[in-house]
Amino acid sequence: METDYEFIKLILDCEHIIKQHTPSNPDDVKRYHLMLDELKGLRMTMKLKQLNTRLYYLSITQMLEKNDPEEVLYTVLKLNEFYCTHYQNL
Repeated sequence: METDYEFIKLILDCEHIIKQHTPSNPDDVKRYHLMLDELKGLRMTMKLKQLNTRLYYLSITQMLEKNDPEEVLYTVLKLNEFYCTHYQNL
């Protein structure tokens, strides 16, 4: 249960950082909104205890681009690492 709370906290941190770094490029803005939607869905699946544990990685990691701010890259990858370490069941 403690792991679930920590994961939800990481999701919320990720949402906060993405909102802080909203880009000016319209295409990137759309991508960031999709990332926020993905995080919202992930949070809801955690609350409903329906997290898919058979993923190789969280789909939000595919939404990252190399020119994203370092802080955004770090938090999304940290979230993915936590998922892989604590939930992944392949």
